[in-house]
Amino acid sequence: MSTPPASPGTRSHLGAASKVVGDLEFPGLVEMLGTVEGRVTAAAILLEAEGDASGTLIAGSVAIKGRFDGEIAAGQVRLFAGARVTGQIAYDTLGIDEGAEVNAVCTRRPSS
Repeated sequence: MSTPPASPGTRSHLGAASKVVGDLEFPGLVEMLGTVEGRVTAAAILLEAEGDASGTLIAGSVAIKGRFDGEIAAGQVRLFAGARVTGQIAYDTLGIDEGAEVNAVCTRRPSS
């Protein structure tokens, strides 16, 4: 998985120089290169290598290349080499690349 899937035409982008604090909701894929503090809900979340986020990520799929501290709840979670993740991860499927730094409690969500 290189990037999480998203609905056509529903791509949002938070640039590298941006800093956002609060609760955010996106209908499709959100690419985060800046600093985000708070709760992010989306169909898919991609935290790029330049990204630094803390709080809660809730999505169908989450891909982390940067730094994240907090809680992740997602169907599909992918932690790329270079990712630094601290906190809790609730997932259906979890992929961790060699070189990712993970200090988190990882829990598989119960099947429906």
